[in-house]
Amino acid sequence: MGPKYLIGLLVVVLYVVSCSHQGPVVKRPYSNPVKTVKSKYDLPVVHNDRVQKWIHHFQYEDHARFSLYLTRSGRYLAFMRRILAEEGLPRDLVYLALIESGFSNHAYSRAHAMGPWQFIRSTGRIYNLKIDSWVDERRDPEKATRAAARYLKKLYGDFGDWYLAMAAYNAGEGRIKRALHQARSGSFWHISAPRKHYLRNETKEYVPKFLAAVILAKNPQAHGFGHVRYEEPLAFEKVTVRGPLGLDVAAELAQAPLPEIRRLNPELAMDMTPQGVYSLKIPPGARAVFQIAYAQLPPEERVRVVYHTVRSGDAVWKIARRYGVSKDALMAANNLTARSAHYLRLGKRLIVPKKGYAAASAERTQKDLLAYNTVPPAPQKKRLDGVEYMIRKDFKENGQREEDYGLGTTDYGPGTGDQRPGTMDQGLRTTDQGQKGEEQKYVVKRGDSLWQIAKRHRVAVSDLKAWNDLQNNKIRPGRALMISPVKSAYAAEPEPVKKEHIVRHGENLWRIAKQHGVTISDLKNWNDLSTSRIHPGKSLFVSQP
Repeated sequence: MGPKYLIGLLVVVLYVVSCSHQGPVVKRPYSNPVKTVKSKYDLPVVHNDRVQKWIHHFQYEDHARFSLYLTRSGRYLAFMRRILAEEGLPRDLVYLALIESGFSNHAYSRAHAMGPWQFIRSTGRIYNLKIDSWVDERRDPEKATRAAARYLKKLYGDFGDWYLAMAAYNAGEGRIKRALHQARSGSFWHISAPRKHYLRNETKEYVPKFLAAVILAKNPQAHGFGHVRYEEPLAFEKVTVRGPLGLDVAAELAQAPLPEIRRLNPELAMDMTPQGVYSLKIPPGARAVFQIAYAQLPPEERVRVVYHTVRSGDAVWKIARRYGVSKDALMAANNLTARSAHYLRLGKRLIVPKKGYAAASAERTQKDLLAYNTVPPAPQKKRLDGVEYMIRKDFKENGQREEDYGLGTTDYGPGTGDQRPGTMDQGLRTTDQGQKGEEQKYVVKRGDSLWQIAKRHRVAVSDLKAWNDLQNNKIRPGRALMISPVKSAYAAEPEPVKKEHIVRHGENLWRIAKQHGVTISDLKNWNDLSTSRIHPGKSLFVSQP
């Protein structure tokens, strides 16, 4: 091989190597061509490949759901846009509620965010949304929109850019500030670019998803959503009520369907208004008839149900007996079957229907309500049943005055008549309760037991516990016990006859069950027995209590 050949080969190799070498690696910024959409928008709207991906998704892959969201939007768009304008914000920010919740007041996320604008508790409270066991204003579309507007205004002040403000609404302002610092950029499109790890994927897609929703919602005909039939715009009047008022009662007073009253007041967590003065929303045109009817509504008829949270040891029959309602009524109100009634979940909230209300409300016609004058009658002194007692107890614990809420003026509740030893004569007492008839009280002496007192006065231990709201058999000397049932101010349903059996020596559950034609499991259930052991002298229910 000659020198010329070797020189030529070397030249060829050097040329090939120089052509294949790519030089130093250069980190190029992500290029995402942005095209501004020219249409009637009051904030910057761009249309790029990422926005188009979401437009395609809503048009084809999620068409039914997006149609539902558009249908709901008709109810809220007008007044939400008005609130945003009042706060000095672009009205088209209203479509954040579409991608956050689909305009659902009851939307709830894995992060425990609630309502149409998906506030978590801490942020909601910062922006003056009330959240407690009675009310959750994150679900109030009016108040939540006002809070969201103020939060978005604050975020825009922080970043000076609506896309970054919206990203911060989703991820938090701290995360967006860190992303901008790490990327050394002030552009949302740069910090959210593919293959960049400054933000989570959810936040990266939040603004493109919003922009797609705006484009589709404002141009439905052009994108295949011309078939959508929007709901009627939200309209209501407000009336002022005091203290708890059941929404079912409010519906009757306003002559409106109960579902509509609930829909107008989604923030009410207990199907009743809270303590104190409250502005209740009712359908337009119903204010006059509501105010006349409400002014004449007796205080004891303002609430028909109370809520009971299941605790350890609770059973349906025990809860029913405690509140003075039938087991069947309690099961029906909560859609409980015979099987599910035996397995109540701790913490479950049960509706306890108020006894005697159906008959009372049926007798009061709308004609009668309109015939009343507008001056409320003087409160009558009436003994209250268990429902009002629970509400009154809540008032007392919160330092409220009972007369502020129209719940009457007399004390009620087991234990409210307790006296210290020596302040009353020992023995059986008869007291006037402001109604026809009398009720008997017995002041506990040292050494007394519930069983002895029940036997002495020929009543059941279970009745003593129910009449006096006792959770166990412990009683202290000097306590005044009710020895007869508390008389109710309402029309009472006749109580079923309760058969009891006093255990004698040599008896067991099998023999007692056979004697009375019931099963052992029934006996254990009715008497809250965890074992089959019984002792002489024990009083057992042998029929359903």
